[in-house]
Amino acid sequence: MNSTSHPKGELSPCWKGGRRAAQKRCDYKRREQQRARSQARYQQHKLEAILYYSNGIPKCARCGEQDIDVLCIDHINGKGKQHWEQRKREGELLFMADWLKQNNYPEGYQVLCYNCNHRKTIENQEMRKYKIEENK
Repeated sequence: MNSTSHPKGELSPCWKGGRRAAQKRCDYKRREQQRARSQARYQQHKLEAILYYSNGIPKCARCGEQDIDVLCIDHINGKGKQHWEQRKREGELLFMADWLKQNNYPEGYQVLCYNCNHRKTIENQEMRKYKIEENK
């Protein structure tokens, strides 16, 4: 008996639990591999976009933070939500970095760290919950 054969009447360890169980394990492995490839592609496109919008040196336009994990792309004019909803209506549910690459890195974007991006949102009252009512 060679190393790949099994005793007569026994299934390969892959098939234990029947065909459905084996198929579920195979599908799970395939999904995990697809998820890993998708994550790697996203990280690559994010890095390319950040390098493009920060002129080759990945850093925040406001504070100079260089940790790639906390850098993000920001709409300079503050219309990020409207842009996302427009893309959603048009069926373009791509990650922002993928969309930027597909559209040849259009003007109107900058690199900010998450803290500066959030601070800008509050300062410019870009989100509904931060808008101050003028009637009070």
